[in-house]
Amino acid sequence: MVKKIRLDIDRDAVRARMKSGEQMDSFAVWKASETGTYQWAYATLSRWHKAELIHIAKWIRRENGGMPRPVFAWGKKKDAPKPRPMSETEKASRYREKMRADPERWSAYCSKRSVRERTTPILDPIHAALLGYKRHGKAWIKKDEKLPHPDASAA
Repeated sequence: MVKKIRLDIDRDAVRARMKSGEQMDSFAVWKASETGTYQWAYATLSRWHKAELIHIAKWIRRENGGMPRPVFAWGKKKDAPKPRPMSETEKASRYREKMRADPERWSAYCSKRSVRERTTPILDPIHAALLGYKRHGKAWIKKDEKLPHPDASAA
């Protein structure tokens, strides 16, 4: 019973903050409460949204690329449109940008990619000579094969 009274007091405090013009999401409501849980904060905002006491002012994208979370404001207005999901290309480019920020991770990523995309076998010079391969740039080619590109010259 004491916890319920405390949650009601927290709910009234959040209502007063939102009426004063503050925009809050579930995380901010949870942190504003001393005893409430994240589920309580989410349920409180959902209940107020269904009762049309609050509206979605904007959406915030998560760092991990998950679903965006709504930020609520007090008053009955039209909800902000939900952003479209990120495409696979956008997710991949965000991942690569994070990788480029760390030089060690980026060099490991590049070396793994070069091995994964390799079209010729990995050979040491002795085995290559025994099998009839010669070095051409980063690749090994058979001595009697044509070069991969018509404008490439023999090395």
